[in-house]
Amino acid sequence: MDPSAKVTFVDAVRMGFSRATDFTGRSSRSEFWYWVLFLFIIRLVTTTLDAFVYPDDLTLNSGSTDLAVVASELATTLQHSLWSSTMAVELLLLLPLVALSIRRFRDAGWSTRLAAGLFALNYGGIAVGYLIASSLLADLTVGGVGAIQDVESIAAFFGLFAFVLIQATCLVVLAIGGLQRSRASNSV
Repeated sequence: MDPSAKVTFVDAVRMGFSRATDFTGRSSRSEFWYWVLFLFIIRLVTTTLDAFVYPDDLTLNSGSTDLAVVASELATTLQHSLWSSTMAVELLLLLPLVALSIRRFRDAGWSTRLAAGLFALNYGGIAVGYLIASSLLADLTVGGVGAIQDVESIAAFFGLFAFVLIQATCLVVLAIGGLQRSRASNSV
């Protein structure tokens, strides 16, 4: 499809699925942003479904002052997020999003390797962040307040903060790439 052609929301969703493994060609801004809107709507639905499946995750025991209890509840919430419908849909729709982003970056005249690298960094960061958070919450559950003074725990907090910054940066660069005008040249 010609990237300069007018794309509707339905067209973008249809093309997102039909071109899920197509890393060649180009995609327009409207195709990209309608797909992002579609993902946002899907995530609203799955997050709402998850709230019904795991209602206790919405209300942590805020009355507790025991750090071990709070850490245990957060660890349970983290485990639930791994087995949630939101995570399943996120993984199912990841390939179409990566393919679309690569086509969009090509259309904008940006490096397609940058788009692929941003996804690798973002989702790799999520995986490492889950591992660090799980380990940190396990330490806090067992050790309570005393575990915070452990050098490894302090390093884990800083590591999580660094991963959040990296992920935010990746999302900002992806958004900027998605906003770029189409380039006339096909070389990238």
